[in-house]
Amino acid sequence: MPDIETNSVSPGGQYSLLIAAREMRMSHWLEMPKLVSTHDQQTIFDLWDSWWSLDDITWDTAATCSLTLRRYPGDHTPSYVIVHVDCEDLHFSIGAGQRMEIRQLKDALEQHYQHIKSR
Repeated sequence: MPDIETNSVSPGGQYSLLIAAREMRMSHWLEMPKLVSTHDQQTIFDLWDSWWSLDDITWDTAATCSLTLRRYPGDHTPSYVIVHVDCEDLHFSIGAGQRMEIRQLKDALEQHYQHIKSR
């Protein structure tokens, strides 16, 4: 089981970003994010079983954040993806892309990764 810790809490404390850290090989760590509602522990999204690692989070408002994610093993350019998440209406966008339902996040990230790798 990976180590789990709270990485960030939204302004107002409504949402928490949890990190599951897993060592992939010597000195190569994934910090896989999971966003939850602190009120009822409801999961907004969960990337704990993915190859995506959190580099940074910025809370834009009390219910929206921007995540900088990197896909292991980092064999893509650009080396990161910015995901904008709206925790209240459960939508996200990758960069300036189309808004989608949060339940599509894992698939959309993988499609984005495949797209940038094929360039």
